[in-house]
Amino acid sequence: MDVLVDARVHAFDAERDMAAVYPNLLRRGLVRKWTNPGLDGEPDFVPGGLDLTRGFHPVRADGRVEERITVLGPPSEGVMYHQIGALRPNKDHHVIRDILAWMNVFLPHEAASAAGTES
Repeated sequence: MDVLVDARVHAFDAERDMAAVYPNLLRRGLVRKWTNPGLDGEPDFVPGGLDLTRGFHPVRADGRVEERITVLGPPSEGVMYHQIGALRPNKDHHVIRDILAWMNVFLPHEAASAAGTES
């Protein structure tokens, strides 16, 4: 017997998320959805994730960067590829390196150093 299992994480859509935070951020213009422009008259592809900078900051509806907010995980799908499976132990995955780079900017260096030395 052959069986096909669709084992994907559900698609994220900021407008339709059950948590009110993403629809409210969109409505207030603090974030916008990422769009992959169509070519030669084809429609744009809008998968549902947020438009983010390399530093995980959302791009606002007016095109400015909202540096008070950072976004990781499924809301980054589209503009970035955030694999949930990247969190496996002992793997040097680009998602984890991106998160560590973000943490180095987010956390004060003194706090990060102290956290790294505690056992």
